[in-house]
Amino acid sequence: MKIEAYATVLDRNPIILGLSWFKCFNPVIDWVTGKMRFCWDQLLRAIKTLASNIPEYLNTFLSVFNKSTAEQLPEWKPWDHAIDLEANFKPQQGKVYPLSPAKLKELDTFIEENLQKGYICPSKSPMASPFFFVNKKSGDLRPCQDYRKRNDATIKNAYPIPRVEDLLDRVASAKPTMFTKLDLCAGYNNVQIKEGDEWKGAFITPQGLFKPTVMFFGMINSPTTFQAMMDGIFVDLLLEGWLVIYIDDILIYSTNHAEHQQCTQQVLQRLKESDLFLKPKKCFFDISEVKFLGFIP
Repeated sequence: MKIEAYATVLDRNPIILGLSWFKCFNPVIDWVTGKMRFCWDQLLRAIKTLASNIPEYLNTFLSVFNKSTAEQLPEWKPWDHAIDLEANFKPQQGKVYPLSPAKLKELDTFIEENLQKGYICPSKSPMASPFFFVNKKSGDLRPCQDYRKRNDATIKNAYPIPRVEDLLDRVASAKPTMFTKLDLCAGYNNVQIKEGDEWKGAFITPQGLFKPTVMFFGMINSPTTFQAMMDGIFVDLLLEGWLVIYIDDILIYSTNHAEHQQCTQQVLQRLKESDLFLKPKKCFFDISEVKFLGFIP
């Protein structure tokens, strides 16, 4: 088994293992002896389950479905998210929203995990947008930043987002018989905020002030930044007429099985080269009917 790690000089200090590491390997800990025991059968079972969900002809791309790698801090890229504010903008200091004990616990987890990934860091920014949680349909809590005041003063990015109707018409006109639908992992977190602009996204919590290093939901221009990135990565493939992309939703369509597999391999190769990853549970391969953006083409 291959495990990615960072090397550092610890001298005589013990190594520090983060929460995401424990979640990934889920060891059994003997707190008396200080030893950890791993259930390798469980890990191997998880690997086999992943492989069984992916068609055999894509086995060389299993790394594209690696969640732990997907949650690493992305590298600086030409499409990093710029936050351009109007000249007369004055930084706003939002209030700290009160949180219930359950939400405070969730906040601790959010901060710890995102600090560890490098997605956020402590800040002394003059800007402080409020932070809160909203309930998801699943019952889980979604962390949110209230960027409304900052968004109002942000210069809008006019890059076009495709019209859903146009994408569906393009697919339908090709009269495809086979589809593959792909869903990107980590979403907006795949894009770093332009160096020097991080302070503009700072948010305040009961645990302190933090600034993001990657895009978060709620930031205006995030959809256009992401769409521009995807269009740039796949520009030549999009022109071939068998691929459509709406932000982080990818649809491959064709009328020939062999060509379809080749097209899918091209897309995964491009994702691999761009350090973009997929959610295996939300991907569907070589199917005859698909629901894309809530519609059946």
